[in-house]
Amino acid sequence: AGTFGIAAVERDTGLSKDTLRVWERRYGFPTPERDAQGERRYDEAQVQRLRWIKRLLDQIGSGGMGAVFRAEDTQLQRSVALKVMKPGLAAHLSARQRFLREARVLSQLDHPNICRIFDYISATEGDYIVLELIEGVDLATLIAAGVERKRALRIALEISDVLAAAHAAGVVHRDIKPGNVMLDLPARR
Repeated sequence: AGTFGIAAVERDTGLSKDTLRVWERRYGFPTPERDAQGERRYDEAQVQRLRWIKRLLDQIGSGGMGAVFRAEDTQLQRSVALKVMKPGLAAHLSARQRFLREARVLSQLDHPNICRIFDYISATEGDYIVLELIEGVDLATLIAAGVERKRALRIALEISDVLAAAHAAGVVHRDIKPGNVMLDLPARR
């Protein structure tokens, strides 16, 4: 397997070298090797991962394991959420195993109110989870803005239903909190 220079990666992925450099500098991906002349060289796996991501639009969340970005899946022409492992965690096998376990658990759950997983990407510089993008707000934001009683009860019932489905599948959510509950826009209902 060979490596590819930045011009080839730009042609292949549609990403500009500026976008690649910003992504590398800010988020630690991709981390290309440098050749004898100091030019960035991307391996085949990095190029393959970049093909479907044309652009990252913005960071929409973060947590202990990483950050979540709104991204565009150019292959399927849809918006997705890309959960990116923190750059420093990739060197720790236990962190990578925990990240993969999270993806595997999510892939086993099937419920209308559970975010769907589309892909898991494992690369040298870190791992990534490609998720359904939920357009909306988190429950913490809604609570801070004020929520009417009837809607609060409906949300509580939906959360209970999701947790019951997860428990029936043998899954216990160990970090349930308002900031981890996304509420989609009413138009999706």
